[in-house]
Amino acid sequence: MNLDAFDTIIFDCDGTLSRSDEAYYRGFCAALEKFGYDVPDVHTYQQKYSGRVIRDIIEAYGDAHGLALPPEVERYYWLLEQPLLKTYTMAVEGAAEAVDFLQKKYQTCVASNAPVAGIEFLLGRSGLQDKFPRDHLFSAEHVSYPKPAPDVFLYAAAQMGVAPEHALVIEDSPTGVMAGVAAGMRVIGFAGTAPHPDVKLAALQRAGATAAFASWPEITAFIESMTDGL
Repeated sequence: MNLDAFDTIIFDCDGTLSRSDEAYYRGFCAALEKFGYDVPDVHTYQQKYSGRVIRDIIEAYGDAHGLALPPEVERYYWLLEQPLLKTYTMAVEGAAEAVDFLQKKYQTCVASNAPVAGIEFLLGRSGLQDKFPRDHLFSAEHVSYPKPAPDVFLYAAAQMGVAPEHALVIEDSPTGVMAGVAAGMRVIGFAGTAPHPDVKLAALQRAGATAAFASWPEITAFIESMTDGL
């Protein structure tokens, strides 16, 4: 992999720079239980639903079980999300140091399925609020379709003034990896927040990640090794 042409790093947010997967999982499970549906185990959730917006998660769950879940499931989930995020969002080990390292050489931004206010909240809870200006935060609310569609990554690249092939995406979910690949970008997978990193690494690579790692130091070392001498 030749990174010579890369001048932009696009970070996913949740599961990559911040960690609130437990909040989303607990909220989804509580909403299912409220209306009498079976809940997935955490491994199944990570494999099938992580990285998607809640509406798509509910639809995918229904498709997998031959069900049409009522709209009350999503409405109940939204009642739970913010309190759960305040309780369970945390920093990702090594993320701040990795951002500092990469920002010395690359322009950087964040592209997430979360709304901009949500991205700001997640970065703030993770101590990263000063790393990215607001006009470098790009959301699925800016585009027609969320990940796994490529829209938010293409929008981010356009706003940053970079061609897709000159941007590198760092993602923690197969959904996000597929979006980055569909955008014509190379993607590095991050499995450091997964309950079973080895399983997640394989899933990220199957989704199309050029490489995948379980820690931030491994990612920065990989990028540095591929750009030595530039």
